Amino acid sequence: MSATLATCAWLFCRGALQLMPVSASTVFVSRGKYGPAMVASFVISVLWWFNAGSASSFVGLPYAVAYGAGAMTGTVMGMALARWMSHD
Repeated sequence: MSATLATCAWLFCRGALQLMPVSASTVFVSRGKYGPAMVASFVISVLWWFNAGSASSFVGLPYAVAYGAGAMTGTVMGMALARWMSHD
């Protein structure tokens, strides 16, 4: 099965959505922001619950690269969002 652009785009978005709250949570925890850290950890768990069972059903390097690139993007986006929310 060849990797389709739509599937890779979907996996990219899933990777980004999965990592945004993780990196945001790290910033919130390191700055002692209890409320935002609690919300971020809740979002992490809910997203993980839905993502864990289905993301691995896509096998192949293009899918892995798309998901990884999304995770990388989500990390930076989560950091930026958390810094903005923390007023730094």
